[in-house]
Amino acid sequence: MPATLGVITACLVSLLLGRAAIAAAGRLRFLDAPGERKLQSRPIPVLGGAAIVLGLLAGLTLTWPDAERGLLLRWLAGSLWLLVVGMLDDRRGLGPRRRLLGQLLAALLLLPELRGWLDPGGLAVALGLVWVLGLVNAMNFLDNMDGAAGTLALTGAVALALGFGVAGVPALAAPLWPLAGALAGFLWWNRPSARLYMGDAGATVLGYTLALFSLLLVPRAGLSPWLLPFVVALPLYDSCTVFWIRWREGRPLWVGDRRHATHRLLDRGSGIGRALAVLNGWAAAAAAAALLLNWGGVRGLRAFAALGLALALAVALFGGERRWERGRSPDGAARRRS
Repeated sequence: MPATLGVITACLVSLLLGRAAIAAAGRLRFLDAPGERKLQSRPIPVLGGAAIVLGLLAGLTLTWPDAERGLLLRWLAGSLWLLVVGMLDDRRGLGPRRRLLGQLLAALLLLPELRGWLDPGGLAVALGLVWVLGLVNAMNFLDNMDGAAGTLALTGAVALALGFGVAGVPALAAPLWPLAGALAGFLWWNRPSARLYMGDAGATVLGYTLALFSLLLVPRAGLSPWLLPFVVALPLYDSCTVFWIRWREGRPLWVGDRRHATHRLLDRGSGIGRALAVLNGWAAAAAAAALLLNWGGVRGLRAFAALGLALALAVALFGGERRWERGRSPDGAARRRS
């Protein structure tokens, strides 16, 4: 019952604060202006991250576990720090170096967890920092289409909560359910056509949370480290392919473009609703495959079926990418058919 109440509370608080954020964003100048790589035609408020985090905190008051308090307090401290850094970035623009420094400070708060998730310790810390920083930025990259980052974070939160629940670690599942509720409330305003964005503040907090709790699946739930990338497959795949395409084309790796998975789907003729369904279907199938394969036995056989589904979705999603690129001019503009 507390978990259900936590989800409902988080959802309602996020929903109500989302409405307040829309009303206040113009006066506070938290607006995302239209641009060449953006899909909106008008300025959109970017205070959704604050609504998500405050909704999460409200839900946590009902689901806060007795165990793992130190870990969860460090996670909340890092999340609140990233919320502040992200809001400054949304409001003023911090630049990549300051942004990365802020993210690194948040990641360093998790050192006790990063030391213990993999042996040997030194390698574990290095890989853990890369994992956290990578996912923080991967989620930020995916926040480029109405509902994309929010629905993928919701899928990830539910998958992680189920994984911890089945593994018998309810203390780590407890914070993820209110997060799912807060995301559901936010998505009411972020659904196409969006009236509210989460901004860098929301995306970085979500990436930070998914990074930490996915890492904790290894020491707490016994997940094989080799299966870890499948739990958060879509953000990792998107970032890796975007960097690969930019490197191959001789473009700066950190300069934005329309090479993300969301953009490629839209440019191939998918609507936003269909794109969201495909992206989340692939993400859910990959996470299910990883969790089931780790447990072996009959469930392992089911995992291979789920993994096959994930791969089939990946082929359907990106199999035409080479044809898509051939149909574009060197400067990235679509060619007209003769």
